[in-house]
Amino acid sequence: MTVNVELIQSFRETPDTVITFVSMEKLVVKEPVEEISKRILEYQRLIHRDNLYIHSLGMQLPQRMAA
Repeated sequence: MTVNVELIQSFRETPDTVITFVSMEKLVVKEPVEEISKRILEYQRLIHRDNLYIHSLGMQLPQRMAA
């Protein structure tokens, strides 16, 4: 199953891990909170990696032109 992390409102262990979405629907999963957090962070880094690279190039271009 694939979950859109942009729609997650919260998640907690009770002791099962319960994901609550912005629609207030809930999903019980076997992964611990730490694993979910790790996967969300990896996903966010992956999708924003190119934006960060382009942004950093934009910051450096004026310095190169001025030199």
